[in-house]
Amino acid sequence: MKLRILPGTIAFILLLGVGASAAAASSHGSRPGPLRHLRSEVLRIEKIASNGQLPAKFSCSNATADLARITKAETKINALLVRAQLAETTATSSGKTHRAAFIADKIKQATVFEQALTKVSSLISTTCPG
Repeated sequence: MKLRILPGTIAFILLLGVGASAAAASSHGSRPGPLRHLRSEVLRIEKIASNGQLPAKFSCSNATADLARITKAETKINALLVRAQLAETTATSSGKTHRAAFIADKIKQATVFEQALTKVSSLISTTCPG
């Protein structure tokens, strides 16, 4: 049962992060829709991070709030990663290799997204120094 909760929790944490960074990457601060849009929003944030620049329509008016939301999401992702790594270790020691590989993949996705959030946060900080 806990394994089923773990991917849902990761998705929820990613949704929080996407809400923060999507608001940071837009001029009007719109939040993403339901979870079905989660992957496209994650890809959009990762694309912003890989390009190394914020969209042209970005406005610095909400930068402080956006940075606070990104920090909050990163904190929650870090806390969740500890639990996920423990679950992966438990699954590996129990001989459930498929489950452990699934959890390891989710950990990798969350880590990549956390790095993208960090990059977007630094982009916001350099673009809006105030």
